[in-house]
Amino acid sequence: MASEKPFILDGGLGSLLFSRGAFVKGDPLWSARCLTSAESDGRRQLRQAHLDYLAAGAHIIRSNSYQMSIEHLRKCLPGLSQEEALEMMRDSVRIAREACRDYWQSIGGESSGKTEPKVAGSIGPYGACQADLSEYTGAYVDCMSEEDFIEWHRPRLMALLEAGVDYLAFETFPALLEANAILRLLHREAPHIPAWISFSCKDEKHVCHGETLASAFEQIWTNKTDGLKAVGINCTPGRLIKPLLRSLDADSNIPVILYPNREECLGKEDELILVYPKPDDKENWKEDDLGKLAKEWLATHPNIFAMGGCCFYHPSDIRNLSRVFGN
Repeated sequence: MASEKPFILDGGLGSLLFSRGAFVKGDPLWSARCLTSAESDGRRQLRQAHLDYLAAGAHIIRSNSYQMSIEHLRKCLPGLSQEEALEMMRDSVRIAREACRDYWQSIGGESSGKTEPKVAGSIGPYGACQADLSEYTGAYVDCMSEEDFIEWHRPRLMALLEAGVDYLAFETFPALLEANAILRLLHREAPHIPAWISFSCKDEKHVCHGETLASAFEQIWTNKTDGLKAVGINCTPGRLIKPLLRSLDADSNIPVILYPNREECLGKEDELILVYPKPDDKENWKEDDLGKLAKEWLATHPNIFAMGGCCFYHPSDIRNLSRVFGN
């Protein structure tokens, strides 16, 4: 087992904001809608969501920038300039940073004995900004090159770096090709920034585009930047995490980051539920307590950098996880 406790991540930011009425179902901007007005109630709701995760024990919270790109923002918000789009991305970091600062001050800072919280700039894959669920298939990958992805991601990366993130979180990547492009971009622009790359997975062995998770992890870690902290799995049903970890090479000691979806909360008409295979025995997959699941994951792969939740895991779940592994 790794000598240090895993960091605790926040949970699903978009699903929490949605549950609180911050935006409506089907909005192509998803939770980025909260940033569309400088004085909007959405920004206050976003800050409160961050604070709730911090109070629950999260050491690292992610910015509300997952589904933001210049093209997507300008398509959804006619009249928005390129610079205004980039400023919205920077604002997502500033709001998270403000929440960290206020929470840290509220508990007495270093005298609290707790870990000072950090901000990870969230960067979703190309598919996330198409608002067509292609981040769960990777269908677009076969029509693009690594250089295409590098040029598309670069403005987002630079905006978050300019805003002062502590980490970069490349999340829900469905394919190795796009992840390799991210590595090349990091080597060029920010080789020392702490970061992780996390994949969406479709079954017990494969990322959504079809590559084996074991081969994806090995390639990423072999070519990693100095700052890469972990490779991971997110936005994937919790029931798949343990078998996915088992699919890694037996001698693999790659540090991993894990934050699954709570599958039981997906409605029968939710499009996302169609992405994943149904469990063979649903009765045996009702366990969704992150603390209990995390113990199983650690027993399977002891080198875990961080754990948290993705869609439908909310502050109460992070609090349970923190009770088991937090500090």
